[in-house]
Amino acid sequence: EPSLVYPGAVVFVNTLLLTDFMVNKHPFIRHPYTLVTHCSDASAPGDFEGALDDPRLLAWHAQNTDLSRHTALHPLPIGIANPAFPHGNVAVLSAAISQLPETPQGGREEWLYVNFDPRTNTDRQRAFD
Repeated sequence: EPSLVYPGAVVFVNTLLLTDFMVNKHPFIRHPYTLVTHCSDASAPGDFEGALDDPRLLAWHAQNTDLSRHTALHPLPIGIANPAFPHGNVAVLSAAISQLPETPQGGREEWLYVNFDPRTNTDRQRAFD
C-alpha cells in the first residue's frame, strides 16, 4: 500500500513482482524510500532504469543488477538460497562442507569457483582478475 510508505522506509519487492510494483505502486508513493529487490533470478532495474533518477528513490539494492553504474543502484550478492526452499537448507550446506577433505599440513591450496560475468557489472572485474 503506497500510502503506508513513510519517509526513509525500506520497501522489499520480489523481483518477479517488479513490474506490478513500478506500474501500480511506485507512482503513488509520496515519500523518499529505499527499494530492495531480491529472491528471484529476474534482473533489475530492467525496464525501470528511469526510476533510479526519481528523487523519491533514495537507493535501490538489487540482486542480479543489469546496470554497471548508477549512484542509486547497489548490487546484492546472491549468497545462499532462501531457507524456505530445499536448496537453501543451511544444515545440508554445512554437512557438505564438513565432508570436504582437509588441506595438507603445511600447504594450502586455494580454489575459487566464480559464476558471474564481469561484463554485467564492472565492479566484478577486480574479483575476476
